Parts: sequence; structure tokens; C-alpha cells
Amino acid sequence: HFILVSNLRAHLYVSLEKNAWLQKRIEELEEERNFLRCQLDRFIISMRGPDVTEWCGDVQRVKLHPASSPSPPSPMTTRSGMTLKRIQGSGPRSRRSIAVPVKQEFHVEEDKYYTEDEYVE
Repeated sequence: HFILVSNLRAHLYVSLEKNAWLQKRIEELEEERNFLRCQLDRFIISMRGPDVTEWCGDVQRVKLHPASSPSPPSPMTTRSGMTLKRIQGSGPRSRRSIAVPVKQEFHVEEDKYYTEDEYVE
């Protein structure tokens, strides 16, 4: 019985650690999604004409930590540039896992955004 219990306990600790790491990863991706959505809004607005420019700045201030948003984010900032900057500090674990999921998430968000935008118009 003792071996079974200690085995289950070890499994539990591993699962909890993995869960905490995944939660952190989700928060990073949500933060990045908000940043990119904001840049896209800014880019769309700049294409239509300089009518409203403050909305995006407010969203950024509320949603993002100051460290992750460059002072004037240019619409041409690439996703990989943004990602590499954030990841340099963290361990090799996240660097390995970022390559594929990030790109997939970008396409999903992009499609979703455009459909919302078409709906608004």
C-alpha cells in the first residue's frame, strides 16, 4: 500500500507542477494575443485614417505588463521578434515548445479577428 500511495503522490506533484507551468504559458500567450490584436487594430485604424488612436493605448495599459509592450509598437513588428524578446529570460523548456503552438495560435486568432471585424462593419 505504501508504494502505491507514494507513487500516486509523486504523480500528483508532477501533475501540479505541469499544471502551474501550463497556466503560466496560457497567460503569456493571452498577453501576446492582446498585444497583437492591439497592433492589428492600430494598423487597421491607420489604414482607414487617423480618427481614433487612443482606444488601443488604453487596452494595452490595462491588459499588458509594461515590460512586454515596446513604447511605440509599430505595426510591422513581427510575431517572432516579439516572442524571442519575451523568451530569452525563461528556461529551455518554454523555448522548445514555443515554435509550433505560437504559429497555430496566430492563425486562429487572425481568422477570428477578421470575422469579428467584418461583423462590426
